Amino acid sequence: MAELNKIFKDGKIKGQFSEEINEELAEKIGRATVCFLNCKKVAVGKRGEKEAGKIANAIIEGLISQGANVKKMSETDTVALYKEMGISGADAGILVSAEQSVITIEILKKDAEPLDEENGLKEIRVLAEKGLFTECEEKGTVE
Repeated sequence: MAELNKIFKDGKIKGQFSEEINEELAEKIGRATVCFLNCKKVAVGKRGEKEAGKIANAIIEGLISQGANVKKMSETDTVALYKEMGISGADAGILVSAEQSVITIEILKKDAEPLDEENGLKEIRVLAEKGLFTECEEKGTVE
C-alpha cells in the first residue's frame, strides 16, 4: 500500500490502481468515512474505466460494514452525484473516477461540500492508515 500522505492531497485521493490504491485501502476509506462523518446514508458513483467499479465496490463494502446505507449509482459525474445526494437525503457522497489506471476518489459531506485537508480528508487518512474503526453491530444496505 502506498504512503498515504502522498495520495491524500489537493482535496482528493489520487493514485495508481493496484500499486497505490487497491481494494483493501478502498474498503478502509469507506469505513473511515463513516467513522469520521458519522453518516447514515452515502451516495456512491463511479465513472471511467473498469477499475473505478472495483474501487467503488470496495468502498461500498467498507461503508456498509460500518452501518451506513448506500445509494449505488451507475456511471455518473459530480453534478449527478450532487443531485442524488439532495434527492436521496444522503449525508455524504463519494465519486470514484478511473482514467489510464489512475484512480481519483472525491468525498463530499452533507450539502455536497467537498472534503479537503482542512475539513476532514486528513482525519480520514489517519483513520484508514491506523485502522481505527469502531465495530458496528448492524450492517448497512445497498439500494
